[in-house]
Amino acid sequence: MLVTMVLTLSGCTLLFQAEEGQGFTPSNGVQLPKAGELSPLGLTNGQFLALGSAQDTTFVFFCREDGDCESVPANSLRLAIVNDDSPQGGYLLAEMESLNIDQSSALVGTGPLPLVVAVATDITIEGQISVASFYDDDPEADEPFFLGAGGYLGGEGGLPGTAPAACSDAMNSPCQAALFISSGQGGAHAQLGGTAAGGARGGQIYGGARLIPLIGGGGGGGGGANGDLRARGGDGGGALQISAGRSISLSGRISAAGGGGRAAESTDLPSIGGGGGGGAGGAILLEAPDVNLFGQVTVQGGPGASGNCPSSSARGSDGGDELIAEAPGDCTGDGGAGGGTGGQDGQVGAPNGGNGGGGGGHGRIRVNFGDYAVDHPPFIGLAPPTAVSTGPLGK
Repeated sequence: MLVTMVLTLSGCTLLFQAEEGQGFTPSNGVQLPKAGELSPLGLTNGQFLALGSAQDTTFVFFCREDGDCESVPANSLRLAIVNDDSPQGGYLLAEMESLNIDQSSALVGTGPLPLVVAVATDITIEGQISVASFYDDDPEADEPFFLGAGGYLGGEGGLPGTAPAACSDAMNSPCQAALFISSGQGGAHAQLGGTAAGGARGGQIYGGARLIPLIGGGGGGGGGANGDLRARGGDGGGALQISAGRSISLSGRISAAGGGGRAAESTDLPSIGGGGGGGAGGAILLEAPDVNLFGQVTVQGGPGASGNCPSSSARGSDGGDELIAEAPGDCTGDGGAGGGTGGQDGQVGAPNGGNGGGGGGHGRIRVNFGDYAVDHPPFIGLAPPTAVSTGPLGK
């Protein structure tokens, strides 16, 4: 059977074909459930399924648009934490027979562990699957920062964001602390993070194209603090692996975008601290014998926040907010854009104000499928070549 794939990323399209494979071993040491062990699961009419982890526990929220929540249908989902020797202390494994997400519905992964969705047969995504990190503008939100599953946290008060490579809060590159009232650097993944206007160099590239191990995006650095003013860096995008025994069909959207940096938190004074850096884009690994991607797959980095913004609500838009090459900075415009050809550097703000945070670098996408054809065309266009790779299924 011929597999046709169209991958849309930052406004560009990748088309390639291969002959369907016959069974495979999923990446990162996980196994597919046996067909027939579980019942099919469908998300319809605005249903929202949230899967997450906290320390050694897992949680599930299965709700509708009106806020009514219910139990997941019996025998349709198994959750477990596996591979505790992985870099982030394990993966959150969600096993299903099959999964169908309609246009109005979504599956969301959150928490410190990457999310692996293992489906015995088919997964169809007309709606959304997201492990993106973002800021919730709802004033009643208990925790406004939403960490995509497996993303790394942004820094606060001038400290660098977290990342797989060792980072120090000492004044040395590549992971510098921000200077007094200075700005935070962008987080990195497949690309360098943008350098902050105050000079803190962006995070360094890490990880590999195969996404083994599965690792999320690095967090952006916090802006410099003046008194109690703090500018939090955006969290890195999460890490998602979807392994299906027969097919993956996407006409909707999958996102592991990084979060935007925040301006210094002051509601009664102009923000005189520098802006926080943007979080890097995360990781998306898709693998099945038959893969059809006609939707959007995004791992953009979040932009840095501007300095000298008038309120704590000023921030860089989250990477997932913009389906373009670069997610722009905000407020006075001196925050570095995220994604695109690299996390852009923050810009120097007004003389009496702070400076822009660096933008977060792009994340990684990997697609493993059938009997891999080595003569597929390379990915070209606005997304960097390091962002997307393809390969054969594991044997």
